[in-house]
Amino acid sequence: MVLRGAGIGEDICKGKLHFLREENRVSRELTDDKEKELARFEQACEETDEQLQVLAEGADGAIFEMQALLLMDERFVQGVRKTIVTDKVKAEYAVQLTGERLAKEFAALEDAYIQARSADILDVAGRLIDALCGKKSDATSAVGDVPMILVAEDMLPSRVLELSKAQITGVILRKGNALSHAAILLKGMGIPALFQVGDELTDTYEGTEVVVDCMEGMLFLAPDKELLNEVQKKQDIAAKRRQTLEAFREKKTMTKDGKHIGLYANAGSIEQVKEARDNGAEGIGLFRSEQLFLERDSAPEEEEQFRVYRQILELMEGKDVVIRTLDIGADKQVNYLELPKEENPALGLRGIRLCLEKPQLVKKQLRALYRASVFGKLHIMYPMITSVEEMIRLREIEKEVKEELSARGIPFSNKVPVGIMIEIPAAALISDELAELVDFFSVGTNDLTQYTLAMDRQNGEIADYVNPYHRAILKLLQMTVENGHKAGIPVSICGELAADRTMTETLVQLGFDKLSVPAGEVLRIRKKISTLHLFEE
Repeated sequence: MVLRGAGIGEDICKGKLHFLREENRVSRELTDDKEKELARFEQACEETDEQLQVLAEGADGAIFEMQALLLMDERFVQGVRKTIVTDKVKAEYAVQLTGERLAKEFAALEDAYIQARSADILDVAGRLIDALCGKKSDATSAVGDVPMILVAEDMLPSRVLELSKAQITGVILRKGNALSHAAILLKGMGIPALFQVGDELTDTYEGTEVVVDCMEGMLFLAPDKELLNEVQKKQDIAAKRRQTLEAFREKKTMTKDGKHIGLYANAGSIEQVKEARDNGAEGIGLFRSEQLFLERDSAPEEEEQFRVYRQILELMEGKDVVIRTLDIGADKQVNYLELPKEENPALGLRGIRLCLEKPQLVKKQLRALYRASVFGKLHIMYPMITSVEEMIRLREIEKEVKEELSARGIPFSNKVPVGIMIEIPAAALISDELAELVDFFSVGTNDLTQYTLAMDRQNGEIADYVNPYHRAILKLLQMTVENGHKAGIPVSICGELAADRTMTETLVQLGFDKLSVPAGEVLRIRKKISTLHLFEE
């Protein structure tokens, strides 16, 4: 039997299945002592917050810092209290009910990143229930000494941290999300994982030997001897490949004939910045700052933003860091901005249009960015630019922010390069004019493809028609590079195409100065570039 799912990385592993049982389900118990239950809930929140603060001091602390914020989320906290008072139930059940309701709301949203945060809500709810019940759970307690491949409906970040590589050779989730914090942690721990396998994998297969091929996204149940031999060969090849890639960790990204190509990493969180640094990225080519604005009831204050930007710059230790300003709208919505309901949000009030409609939003972010600029090599990048007029207005806002900081005696760097994303055909077509107003270009091929081909890249019904290699896309890429270089500014590419090794040679030949890719792809792309020979002998 063969099942399909979404794999992380290119690993292949084998082992026997062990199904994790849910431990946090509680039954509905009624009570008339609402004051006692409210007090128990407050105590559980305090205990859980202490746990999360300890976890936040670890290598993946940002995940648990964010979870700690959920303990103060009004929708969650007030939802639990209201359920205790109105339904006259014990705190455990109120927490479970409220957590599942909010997680369901998040999972129903279109944005994949927000969907992935539903697991964090359930994780916090689970911790609270454990505190209320006075127990501690361990995902590996029933595994024993024999290496196993764990199977669960989904897996929470705290459970991932309990896994031991000595015991666990892989993880299979019937649901889950490859963008979740659990996925980030599993990848960082080097544990192969397969997501969204479906409900066919039931606990009747407990103890069954399986093979998990993450690259192909396939699960083989009860493989025969021939397949197991093939798996061993693949594992040997993968081990040699990893060993070869390690040799590129400290190397410069050079073509065979000596041309340097900047190789940067994309990130959307502190943990991804750390992964980029550890994988030898030359800098951060795109930090998606909108992740700071999601999953909350109000926009982050200037001080909170400043602390995050400073931490990113300090982590990268003097390497370039490109932080994109707020790109909210389309599939990334937040209730507190009260955006109008739009027929087609992908073509509506999003990106820089939203920031120009709400200038205080971008001013607050720019103040935080410029304040952080003294702690590293900051670059600021604006998304969704379509016109020269937008850039002129943004330059005016930058000037206002700098004057305000100077008047308050707050130090900042006056040499912060400012660039734009070329992700709309209009921007590519007038890139010669835009190049006179900025210090660099970065091409976002995901949206550029969507808008050029008039195809929604999130619509599975037309997935076969969305062609990022379309000649029109390549012409726009070439035009952008040529116009950028005529004006003397560097041009990078940060969309998914940058990590496509079948396109690496084409992108380098087009003249891109830098590629920005997921952190896990840095070494593979560096190796690929080292094989390229660009100049005629």
